[in-house]
Amino acid sequence: MPKKDQPKKRATDMTDEELARRIFPPKVLEMLKEVAAQEPKQPRKSSSQEDSS
Repeated sequence: MPKKDQPKKRATDMTDEELARRIFPPKVLEMLKEVAAQEPKQPRKSSSQEDSS
């Protein structure tokens, strides 16, 4: 007998990880995680700091 399929979750009910796995292929997901884990090379300036100079 085949397994009963669970009803699909809606995007609003998914965690970020589940949603990312559904959207991106595994290789892209790995690359995104690596890039997100890296430290930024230069600190970002907010637009409000640039205007006050």
